[in-house]
Amino acid sequence: MSGGLVGKVVAKLRSRTGGVAVATVSAQGLNTLTTVVLAWFAGAELLGVYSVFLSWASITLVANLLSYQWSVPNVDDGAPLRDLMVLLLGLSVGSAAVVGAALGLGGYGAWGWLMALVAVRSVLLVGEQLCVRTGAYGWLMVARAAPPAVLFAGVCAWWAAAWPVDVGGLLALHTAAFAATAVPVALATIPAALTAAGAPPPTWSSVRALAVAERGFSLWVTPAQVFNRLAYDLPTLLLADTLGPAVAAQYAMAMRVAKVPSVTLGQAIAQVYHGDLARAVRERSPGAWGLYARARRRMMVGGALVFFGCAVVAPPLIVGVLGEEWRLAGDLVRILSPLLAIHFVVSPLSVSFFVFEDQRFLFFHQLAYALISAVCFGQIAWTGALVPGAIAFSALSTLRYVVILRRQHHLHVTHLRGPGAAAEAE
Repeated sequence: MSGGLVGKVVAKLRSRTGGVAVATVSAQGLNTLTTVVLAWFAGAELLGVYSVFLSWASITLVANLLSYQWSVPNVDDGAPLRDLMVLLLGLSVGSAAVVGAALGLGGYGAWGWLMALVAVRSVLLVGEQLCVRTGAYGWLMVARAAPPAVLFAGVCAWWAAAWPVDVGGLLALHTAAFAATAVPVALATIPAALTAAGAPPPTWSSVRALAVAERGFSLWVTPAQVFNRLAYDLPTLLLADTLGPAVAAQYAMAMRVAKVPSVTLGQAIAQVYHGDLARAVRERSPGAWGLYARARRRMMVGGALVFFGCAVVAPPLIVGVLGEEWRLAGDLVRILSPLLAIHFVVSPLSVSFFVFEDQRFLFFHQLAYALISAVCFGQIAWTGALVPGAIAFSALSTLRYVVILRRQHHLHVTHLRGPGAAAEAE
């Protein structure tokens, strides 16, 4: 590949990253505004209950598809892709029903809305990965921006109408916002993927064979992602159970504000980078190294800006917008700023674990992350002290991300430049 063509590839990456980033930034901004509006007119108690629901939904969602959606950009066209779609659609509904029923039997009152939301969002995730595979970034932008826009409009209408605050109504609105987006995105992406010209119809055996062939994602990535979600969402659940929903709302507000960079630019870059890296590896393109080197350098600069924003700008901004009663949320953002900065660097490049199939490393490090979260925030049950647990969580998790960053670089060097270069890098 010539240098000029490499430049075109990088320019194309920039262009699509910008488009997806605009949609994702808008989505995160709307999510944050929705949280602020709810804090104003519903109060910390209801926001805490709502945050617990979102935490359960987040944990359930990462396990619902058994991580097979990460195979979408990598499998061959035709029968393999079609069989993968059959598997994913079956899991979208079936797994959500099983998990929702289990939570219902366990006494969680909102299990019905949880089951519906997870099923709808699973279908939307399948559509998003098909957009990554085919380069349909217009639909990817719709998938990102539309649900938060519908939810924000609904919450504002609720506030303007001065209707009584109702948790059930809020959960219904949240689910409907994602359903209204999942249907058109699914219709635009999934039917073509279900078509395999000249191939025999899908059978149980063919779908099972595909599932076995791609089982590395299921065996290693699914538990790893569940552990990752537990690391983020377990504190909300523990705080709600020990110190009450109002305190859980403080932590949820802090994480909502603090995660803005990672779930906006970071997530947008990750999805585009995943598609381009997987395609470059399939085609054995030497331009892949250039994509990685530029992405890593820019993420380092972005991480420094994230640290400044979280440590200096965000805490007084939270108090200024929401009031003095939300000062704890601002303090938590400052405490977590080192972790949030390095997470911004590491997160987009973590797609390399999927492309290069290094799921075992990811599994054990996500397990460590969940244990760090459980220990640091679990001590609250005995001490009632939130701040010391948050400090320990930030410090230990930051060290963990340093190790992951080193592993990511090793993978890229090994697979894109050769084992000899990896040895020299060591």
